[in-house]
Amino acid sequence: MRPNKYSNPAERNYINVGLDKVVDTYFFRGRGVYNVDLLYGTLRLNQNYYGTVIRNRKPLNDFETFNLEYEYSLSNNILLSFEQNWLLTSYNNLDELERLNGIAGIKYKRSDKFFVGLGFGLEDNKTLGLLSGGRLLQINSALSNINIDNYIINSKLSARRLELNRDRVESNFAIGSNVFKNFDKDNRLFLDFGYFVFNTNSVYQGLSDINKFSIESRDKDSLMINLGVGFQLLDYFNTNISLSLTDYSLLRSFKEPVINSSWTGVAKNKRQFLMSFFGDIGFDSDYFTQKIGLNFQVYDHENHVTNKFDIPIEEENRLRNIEFQLDENRSTTGLISKSKWKISRRDTLSVDYSVSLSQYNTPSLNNNEDRDEFISIVNISLRHRFSSYLTAIFAGEMYMNHRVYIKSQRSADSRWNRIYRFTPQIIYESKKFRMQPQFEVLADYTIYDFEFISPGINSFSRRQIKYKDQIFIEFLKNISLQSQIFIRYYEIGTMYWDAFAETAQESNFEHFTQMLLVARTSPDVSMGCGARYYKLTKKNLIDIGSGPGLKYDLISIGPEAMIKIQFPSGSRISLSGWYEFQFINKEMVRNVPNLFLQTKMYM
Repeated sequence: MRPNKYSNPAERNYINVGLDKVVDTYFFRGRGVYNVDLLYGTLRLNQNYYGTVIRNRKPLNDFETFNLEYEYSLSNNILLSFEQNWLLTSYNNLDELERLNGIAGIKYKRSDKFFVGLGFGLEDNKTLGLLSGGRLLQINSALSNINIDNYIINSKLSARRLELNRDRVESNFAIGSNVFKNFDKDNRLFLDFGYFVFNTNSVYQGLSDINKFSIESRDKDSLMINLGVGFQLLDYFNTNISLSLTDYSLLRSFKEPVINSSWTGVAKNKRQFLMSFFGDIGFDSDYFTQKIGLNFQVYDHENHVTNKFDIPIEEENRLRNIEFQLDENRSTTGLISKSKWKISRRDTLSVDYSVSLSQYNTPSLNNNEDRDEFISIVNISLRHRFSSYLTAIFAGEMYMNHRVYIKSQRSADSRWNRIYRFTPQIIYESKKFRMQPQFEVLADYTIYDFEFISPGINSFSRRQIKYKDQIFIEFLKNISLQSQIFIRYYEIGTMYWDAFAETAQESNFEHFTQMLLVARTSPDVSMGCGARYYKLTKKNLIDIGSGPGLKYDLISIGPEAMIKIQFPSGSRISLSGWYEFQFINKEMVRNVPNLFLQTKMYM
């Protein structure tokens, strides 16, 4: 037995194991890939597990996939294949699915550009405690990097059919293709095409009799097309155009009605259609770039109900009206502009602007969500480089959103949302010292259009200042101080837009600091120790009977440590954690260890 040798590290055999513990919740991860040449063939193994659990409780979520595949060469082009797959999913110990199958087949392979395979097998299937054996048939094929007149073609096809008990059949068919050609760096064309059909039979457990199961058929099909071209108009002008279409439908129906469940007596058909268009034209020179683009999108969602088991007409109409309320159609038209100007060798100015108008319509008279929405966003950034070590960035943003509900039942919720943000930042980077403090001043106003005539509706505001930083200081050759700092203060209050005044109601203060003294004992090993501190304080700023004052105060403090080991083979281990002491309103409530373990071992 001799392991495969891969030049690409991403293709090497490895085991990746991780464990995170945050307060009382544990997160487990296990991933492994192993490929080996064995007995004139190739053995491939893939393992992936993710699970979460809360202490003193049963597992909450489990997700496990395992694949073992062996290919034996009969000739240069023909291979026998043997495959075993195991799938386990469990959510809160309620919705559980387990599948174990074995497949034997034959594959024709022509270099790395084409293969087609046919396989037969058996499967043990467990859904909600219902056990079933089944016969399995699958077909796979692929074309890779086929060059026809410099058009590169990739294509995949797969089909699968599984027969289970209770007349359940699961089948799927998928085909996808990609064609692209790069004429040169400024001229290109691509086409993506995909189509799939997916038929399943889902099991539902009876509400009155847990030993009785009902079968729901779900037939899905989807068509996806993406087309794009890019070409150069003149020496400094270029353009890009793309078009995307998606058509999706889902038909749901039960094989037999369930007593006292009228919705199992009808078939539901959902259809969704999405079309997107985007085009832009750009100017690109050494000192100035400009791009202007237009996008357009339409989306239609329709729901239909068919009486399958002759339920009463009154109940059929009730269910049809419920589904009809879900019908919608949306359209969005937007314009974008991106400008970048190199003012000098040290200064760069960027200005981005986007504006869009969306319309959301529902044909049902019982759906009151019809609305129009206007969004405008302006971002301005000035970057000045004082030296190779020091750079300053001054950035500002203005965001405006106006949502208008068309029907009178929701018109009171029509509102403006305005956000103004100023974010200066300093970046200093040298060999021994790095820091990048960022400050932020933000004002967020939500103003209702009809607050003066709609009782119980008040406009509100949020004003915020924030500071965050990352600091690195190297004291000695192998000893450094690493720190993260985050401080934020904001107030929430009632806003009076006409007078541009507010009454502050609540204040929130957050402070997080982490400091680690890190020592690199060798080129491959580093260790650190330090502490972290977090504080969250909420206060009432108005008199609500008991008077203004402290509402909530949380302090978390504790020591922290970490170790990282990098091996010459590329394998690595990292372990970090902190012991947390929590205080709420100055009373200690608990102490909690937190742990993060990550390993990746190459073989």
